[in-house]
Amino acid sequence: DQMPALFAYAKKPTEASVFVAATMSASVAILNSFIWNRRWTFGIKGSHERTQQLRRFVVVSLIGMMLNTSITTLMNSVIPGHPKRSLLLATIVATVVVAIWNFSGQRLWAFRKVEG
Repeated sequence: DQMPALFAYAKKPTEASVFVAATMSASVAILNSFIWNRRWTFGIKGSHERTQQLRRFVVVSLIGMMLNTSITTLMNSVIPGHPKRSLLLATIVATVVVAIWNFSGQRLWAFRKVEG
């Protein structure tokens, strides 16, 4: 039983499947978020610029995911006190920052109105 190098960290196939499942669920979540933001939040109908908007949306979302992970990790390591409390506070801070990032990025770049 030899797994690809990507899954070298996994001791069992079930451990490798966590990565695959997480990637798939994140992809479905991003696509779902794109559809609802485009239709409901920003009220965009039709297919005009849909592909370009999806590309920009994914870029903003992936940067948001990296920000979330980075902020949570950094804040968790510097907030004193009980580890669970530190993680909770770090998660709250990261969530607020990334929510602002995502909304601003989607509004100002991914779904910006095209003149003309």
